[in-house]
Amino acid sequence: MKNQLFTMLMVKINVSIPEDFLAEIDKYKKIRKVTRSQFIIDAAKNYFITIETLLAKERKSNAINRLKKTRKEIMKIASVKEIDVAEELRKMRAGRSEEIEKRVIRK
Repeated sequence: MKNQLFTMLMVKINVSIPEDFLAEIDKYKKIRKVTRSQFIIDAAKNYFITIETLLAKERKSNAINRLKKTRKEIMKIASVKEIDVAEELRKMRAGRSEEIEKRVIRK
């Protein structure tokens, strides 16, 4: 039975880059002990990850902004006063702390 390793079709491309940039690529590919092709593939993959991370942050920011807008719209419809979420959390935590203290003192 033949070796069933996955083989990827490789294509050749021509890329024009400044000579000093190629020298820098050669310097780092030697450090990493890879071919130029592999070095450029690795660099591109890392750049793809960077782009995806930036896109994810942008999506998250947009989602947060939509939630804030929705909250304001709900507050208008419900005629509810603005709520200081941080202050409400502090009150809840203080209440829990008091309850825990009561339980511990009773024991």
